[in-house]
Amino acid sequence: KNTGERKRRPHPRERVRKPGRFPGGRKPRPSDHPAVTALLRIAVYVLFSASLGATPSPHVVRAMEAAARQDFTLASSLLEEAPSPAPADARDHAFAQAVVLLNAPPTTPSKVVEARRLFQEIRDRDPDDDLGIASEFHLGRIAQMHVFPADPETARRHFQHLVDEHPTHWFGQYALLKLASLDLYREDAGEDGDARVRRWIERGRRVTHPVLLRNLCWMLGDAAQRLNAGPSVALDLYRQGAAIGFS
Repeated sequence: KNTGERKRRPHPRERVRKPGRFPGGRKPRPSDHPAVTALLRIAVYVLFSASLGATPSPHVVRAMEAAARQDFTLASSLLEEAPSPAPADARDHAFAQAVVLLNAPPTTPSKVVEARRLFQEIRDRDPDDDLGIASEFHLGRIAQMHVFPADPETARRHFQHLVDEHPTHWFGQYALLKLASLDLYREDAGEDGDARVRRWIERGRRVTHPVLLRNLCWMLGDAAQRLNAGPSVALDLYRQGAAIGFS
C-alpha cells in the first residue's frame, strides 16, 4: 500500500553486496592472476640475470617489465628498438619476442606460429632451465587456446611432461591446473564426475604455491558443482581457497 512516504535509500555502506564470482567478496588483484604472476616470474628471472651480467640490452629487460604489467604495446615497441642480440643473449631476446607475439593485440595466426617456433627453439636448447620450462608451458597453452581447432592432446602432453619432470617448479605446478582443466570436463572420460573431482583433489595436494593452490581450490569447487560431486565438497573447496586469501 502506498502511504505517500518516501522510502529511504540505504547508505552505500548499508547495502548488501550480491555475491560475485570470486569467493571472499572481492576480485583478486591483477598480480594475483596466475597468467600475470607467470609473466612477473619471468621478468624477475630476466632482471636477475641482468644483475649477473648475463642479460641482453636494457630494451629486453624493460620489455619484460612492460609484459609483466600487461603493457604489450610498449613491450613490442621496446623489442623493435632493441639492437640485434649477441649469441649469449639471443635466448632471452627470443623469449621476450615470443611472449609479446602471443599477447600483443591483435593476435593473428602468423604471430601464433612464430611464437610457437621461438618457444620450441628455446625449449629444445635447454628444456630444464627456467626459460625452457616456461617455454614448454607456453607451447601447451598455444595448443590449448591459440590454435584452431584446439589441440588438447598436444596441450595435455606438454603439461603432463612439466608435471612429471618439474613438479616443484612454479610452471610445473601451474601445468597441473591446466591438466586438471582439460581432464575434468573431457567428454570421453570413463569415470563419473564425482570420481574425477575427488581424484584431482588428491592430485592437487602436491601444489604448494599459494596463488595456484587457491585457484585450484576454486576451480575444483566449480567442478564439484557442475559434475555433481556434492555441495558439501564444493563448499569445503571454496572455503579452503578463501582461507588462502589474496596475499
